[in-house]
Amino acid sequence: MEKKRLVGVTIFAVLFIIGGLLSLLSALDIKSYLRDFRMGILTFPLYALTVAVPVSSVIAGIFLFKLKPWVRKLVIIMTIANIILMLNFLKLPSTMNASMERDFARQEENIQSQLKPELQQKALEQLKIDRQLGKKAVMIIVAILFSLSLAWNLIVLFYFTRPRVKEQLC
Repeated sequence: MEKKRLVGVTIFAVLFIIGGLLSLLSALDIKSYLRDFRMGILTFPLYALTVAVPVSSVIAGIFLFKLKPWVRKLVIIMTIANIILMLNFLKLPSTMNASMERDFARQEENIQSQLKPELQQKALEQLKIDRQLGKKAVMIIVAILFSLSLAWNLIVLFYFTRPRVKEQLC
């Protein structure tokens, strides 16, 4: 007799397939990854992990539908790899702030070279305000994305270590 799949397993299978395919499409955007390499956000091993996690996600989703016993271990390993990958992006704010500083320095030079002296002071003050808001926005966005991603990964770990799920996938 065939096992009846838990609703949660089906939901995770669908989410893993959809999320894996979307992440894989993102990972294949070579231009953005080249930019990330130059900015120091990403290294080749992390890029390989960035491709491996979505591929394993799609594989996990497919085999969750088939209730293969080994897929639970794959999901747990994949989730831990995803958490490790997330930790690398904690240095994103400092990298983005450095990039923003270069942009603001160029804008400051443009203001000083292109605006009349009586307009420069106001433009420089506004640029300073924009710089402070930009730094705060980067920190808030990274904190929100990190928190959501961490919550998702912890939910996955919790679900796939539950006794009923262990029992079904063994």
